[in-house]
Amino acid sequence: MDLDKKIGDLLNEGYELVSPAQKEARRKYNEAQNNRDGRHFVMQKVDNYSVIASQLTQGQKGVLLLLTTAMSMNGEGKLFKDSENRLTVSGVADMIGKKPKQTYNVLTELESYGLITKEQKGKEVFVNISEGFYSCGELQGKVSFVKIFKKRLQEVARELTLNELGFLADLLSHMHYSTHLLCSNPTEKDTSNLELWRGKDIIELLGYSKSFVSKTLKKFRELRITVEIRTVRDVILLHPNLVSRQSKQITLEEILEVVDKSHLTSKNYRVSNSQTNPI
Repeated sequence: MDLDKKIGDLLNEGYELVSPAQKEARRKYNEAQNNRDGRHFVMQKVDNYSVIASQLTQGQKGVLLLLTTAMSMNGEGKLFKDSENRLTVSGVADMIGKKPKQTYNVLTELESYGLITKEQKGKEVFVNISEGFYSCGELQGKVSFVKIFKKRLQEVARELTLNELGFLADLLSHMHYSTHLLCSNPTEKDTSNLELWRGKDIIELLGYSKSFVSKTLKKFRELRITVEIRTVRDVILLHPNLVSRQSKQITLEEILEVVDKSHLTSKNYRVSNSQTNPI
């Protein structure tokens, strides 16, 4: 059989010839799809989370945020230890570093608030998360959300206590959608009207102790969870490698441009000569 006939037969059977350039273009397309399709991030529904947050302890918020790293795309809240095996109570115990009985009690508390469910099948008790507060996949309707990149969250979570993770969960809903700056009005389109937060504001508005906020923000800076832009008035932003509120991931250069050129408070305070901690 000559080569032309062999190729013709393969094409008739549904095969196709793909050039190196086409292969590269498809690889880039698939990579872009993967970054966009929700497999790599979960979303905190900020309005719903804000309603329940005041009723939870720091540790409970931290456990809930950590559980989101086990969510799968459009998985209806089912949590997975790996690509095939669902997450059990004992698996959660390993994640949060507590004994199974302690873990069961923590999960029961979260279940009482409607944040998770436990599902018994035979001897195993599987854990599911309520999609009313965190979701992985397509959202229906107009919902305010913050995207959290799962792989990066898993990385930093290894270095954080559950209380520190709970603090991070609280900060998410106060991140401005385009600049990543922490503020009181995170959906404000006009950056000249932003009411920016310093550490002092976090203490006063979220009710955390001064010592805890100071210590935790220092740890967040070291782990590149936050970046502090030091000006006449210091401001704080959440690192775009961890979170985002828009499809286009903002760069540090774009953030600095906003800080340098915009009036960033309701008092029309001009921010200039900004410097940042390295990230």
